[in-house]
Formats: sequence, structure tokens, C-alpha cells
Amino acid sequence: MQLEHNEYTIKGFITYLEKKYGAKITGKPFNSSDVCQYEMRGYLPFRYGGNKIIGKTIQGIKIIALSEGIMKLNKKKRNNVSKKNTNL
Repeated sequence: MQLEHNEYTIKGFITYLEKKYGAKITGKPFNSSDVCQYEMRGYLPFRYGGNKIIGKTIQGIKIIALSEGIMKLNKKKRNNVSKKNTNL
């Protein structure tokens, strides 16, 4: 099975996040639960790029497709994210 440049298995997506961001802002490593939450939400958290993500199954394997577009957050939500980041 050949994946597109923006498609990842769950393990591959965790590796992508670790290479790009190191770890979560809590210092803990990314895990499959994080990826499942991002997929259910439909986008990555703003602090990790805010990209839209879509989960799909191909030949019984879960694939995460990362969109080039960034999910637009309303101003109130964006301010809450900024406040949370400064409290660490």
C-alpha cells in the first residue's frame, strides 16, 4: 500500500509529531490516544499547527490524512489557547 505525502499510519503520525514538535507542551510524548482525539476533533490543536485531519481505513489499516489547510479558530478560543500556553 502506497501512502500519499500527507498520509500516515497512527505510528507514523506520532513519529511526525515527535519530529516536528518534540513532545506535548506537558513534556509527555505523543501517543495513539492523542491522535484519536485529534481525529475525532477533526483538527490538530492550534499549538501543533491547527491543520485539519481526516481518519480513514484502507485495507483494514487506520490512516490519518493531514490537510494543508489550517482550521480557523474563533477569537475567543484562540485567546484561551494563548493564555494556556503562557501559564506553563
